[in-house]
Amino acid sequence: MEIQSLASPIILTESQGQILKQLDDTNDGLIAAELARKLGMTHAGILYLLSPLVEKGIVERIPLRGGAVLYYSVYDIKEEELSPALQDVRKRIEKETKKPIQKISVEELAREIHDLPQPERRVFINWVLDGGWKRE
Repeated sequence: MEIQSLASPIILTESQGQILKQLDDTNDGLIAAELARKLGMTHAGILYLLSPLVEKGIVERIPLRGGAVLYYSVYDIKEEELSPALQDVRKRIEKETKKPIQKISVEELAREIHDLPQPERRVFINWVLDGGWKRE
């Protein structure tokens, strides 16, 4: 997913998209430890992924008493839905490869979707590359 900021666009990883979705789902914000627990990541990993988001102004950070820092998203992020036909394609690919779609190489993905019509193939590839997230 690409988000335009004042300085330059930023390309988000799937993990950053998941962080933004978690932050977007709560109006009160979350501390890094809560994000780590919810997403099954390390505290350090969350801080590493949050750093460019804070730099670009996508995520705000508020220091709290006791040393904790509250993070909240200033963008509305939602998971982009695939059409039912492309959801079936995703399920078929994951079943055949025995891997989640995020772990499939580009070459393998290209082989799996070569029989799709060009417009559907483009939508599917863009969905995979964007991590399934879009800005509202």
